[in-house]
Amino acid sequence: ALTQSMDQIFTPESLIRIKEVYLEQLALEESGKDDPNRSVTLELEELHKDGSVILVEVVISFIRDTMLKATGVLTVTRDITKRKLTEQRISQLAAIVESSDDAIFSKTLDGIITSWNKGAEMIYGYKEQEIVGKSVSKLILPEMQKEMSWIFEKISAGQHINHLETTRIRKDGQRINVSLTISPLIDINGRIIGASTIGYDITERIRSETALQKANEEMKRIVKFNEA
Repeated sequence: ALTQSMDQIFTPESLIRIKEVYLEQLALEESGKDDPNRSVTLELEELHKDGSVILVEVVISFIRDTMLKATGVLTVTRDITKRKLTEQRISQLAAIVESSDDAIFSKTLDGIITSWNKGAEMIYGYKEQEIVGKSVSKLILPEMQKEMSWIFEKISAGQHINHLETTRIRKDGQRINVSLTISPLIDINGRIIGASTIGYDITERIRSETALQKANEEMKRIVKFNEA
């Protein structure tokens, strides 16, 4: 490494940014506004020996002469490639969640709602600021409180609940049929700290199925009457 020039370690764009920081330092010295302890933190791209590009966090401080004038730069570098990729995935996932027509929200094991997307707002009628911090029991019919207890027992045991068809209540008091998939939320220490819920409104489907069932029953009644 000692025989390499900086343009073999940093990408051209990153090298330009480092040179800009150094020129900024010289300008501060000329203006008399320099801080001897000044350092700058940047996120840059570096070239690995194998030719791949890695993302790094670089803390730049300055090598100084006896007069405290900057004569070069000292960089402390940390590889943040995995962190940035994780942040990118989280950002993409957040965008998907926010734009979904499905109701997607999270809650603590005490039933307190901690996040609420636009789909949940459309299906349940509550805006995010109205429901976050409130109990999920606002969505549960009084006669279905036992179901909520059963759900939290499952989640606390680390189990998933898939395609639970049930009834919920909107802000305007209207009852709706929903299909819910509920999963445990786990922190970095492996502890279950809450649950995430994905749900969609199946009210129209249930109505259609009920109407079809009634039509079939009526048809059977007519056929039976004619046969008699």
